[in-house]
Amino acid sequence: MSTTEKTYRSKVTQTEIDMQPPDHAMPAKREAEPLTVVEPARGFSAKWLALLSGIGCVVGFSLFEAVTFIESNFASSPVATSVLGAVLGVFVLSISTMTLGEVRGYRKVTQFIHRRPKLSELARNDARQATLDALQLHASQFTRHSYAEQCYKRFTGLLKADHSSAEIVEMYRQFVAQPVKAKASEVVKKESMASGSMAFISPNHLIQSLMILWI
Repeated sequence: MSTTEKTYRSKVTQTEIDMQPPDHAMPAKREAEPLTVVEPARGFSAKWLALLSGIGCVVGFSLFEAVTFIESNFASSPVATSVLGAVLGVFVLSISTMTLGEVRGYRKVTQFIHRRPKLSELARNDARQATLDALQLHASQFTRHSYAEQCYKRFTGLLKADHSSAEIVEMYRQFVAQPVKAKASEVVKKESMASGSMAFISPNHLIQSLMILWI
């Protein structure tokens, strides 16, 4: 029995091409950059102007009417009108003091928000003392005997001389930033519930509520 070997030819014709590949630069890969939205500066809107002017008119006319009443009846009832005048003066002084305190508190909170240190940049800073100075400058805005100041004192008591900037920032997040944020959320939630139930802008001060009822 004989074996016949057959020679197979490829059906594909191969031709060697002696050409250089095209020298074209590949398109550069563009990384996605985060979009930064710049909000326009908000001025004094007409709504705030109407609200403040309305409150000013109501309070002003009410006080003018009260002073006129005391002045017109002073001759006939000097003792009673004097007592009423003193009570009115204390009332107005108390309202002015608390309103000024709220304005200062609002401005302080605004400064506190806009002057927060960037912890990620401080963690990459090799200068340990510069990191501590930045955190100390930020903590100087805390109100005395406040929860934030107590957290910061606890944080400074745990610092060691061999802590790096990254370790300091991580401790600051753990013992100051996160507890203060949680406490602030709790307070805001409580104040929102009280404000919604009483329907007043500042429900913490009973005397302001009495002023609205008196007007």
